Amino acid sequence: MRGQIARLLVIAGFWGSWVGDSLADVGDPPGALRGVVTSIQTGTPLPRVELSLLDASAATPLRVVTDREGAFVFVGLEEGDYLLAAEGEDYAAAEPLWIHVSSGHVTLRHVVLWPVDSDRAREEAASVTLH
Repeated sequence: MRGQIARLLVIAGFWGSWVGDSLADVGDPPGALRGVVTSIQTGTPLPRVELSLLDASAATPLRVVTDREGAFVFVGLEEGDYLLAAEGEDYAAAEPLWIHVSSGHVTLRHVVLWPVDSDRAREEAASVTLH
């Protein structure tokens, strides 16, 4: 249910907050996380990349999918540390990033993914061991 709410907020509130000079409509005290996902090889934005955001107290991560310009936004976040992961079709899963979100502020992140067929993605996949 929380993931569905996040998706609704992304669809309903994305354009107003993304285009504006500030994100006053995000509200205070909640914070927000927004950014763009691009390809490391071409720098082009990646649509339909799924991002997951998990804080220490949540059992289920919030999930959003990038739009056609590779943009994403999570809104209504409590202050704290979050783990952000991204994965897209034909792109290797990004190593999760720890991100701090401050109350009443927007945190910006640029996420870069490697194509699955790249040498680096193959090297990383070969180095993974299962326990």
